Amino acid sequence: MNKRRDRFPIVVIVGGAALILLFSVRAAPWMSSLLVLGIILLAVHARHSDVMNGTAVLNYSLEPDAANEYSKIPDNAAVRWRSLRFRSSSDSVS
Repeated sequence: MNKRRDRFPIVVIVGGAALILLFSVRAAPWMSSLLVLGIILLAVHARHSDVMNGTAVLNYSLEPDAANEYSKIPDNAAVRWRSLRFRSSSDSVS
């Protein structure tokens, strides 16, 4: 499997360097404002791309009986089950 590079850090580093360069040559304020806006837009897009690249969205539908039973499960059931499981495993260790 190929390791992909995240784009967000690259945008921030290159954008920061461009801002420093722009301020060092004493460019017009509107140029700095335009560059900051561009960096922000690119950073948001890069971050979104980094998060969504490799994310799978699964859409499924349950049979009516299964959907009815699934809707009865409380939202925190998995958390409670996990805490009970860890509590019981730590009790058996001692």
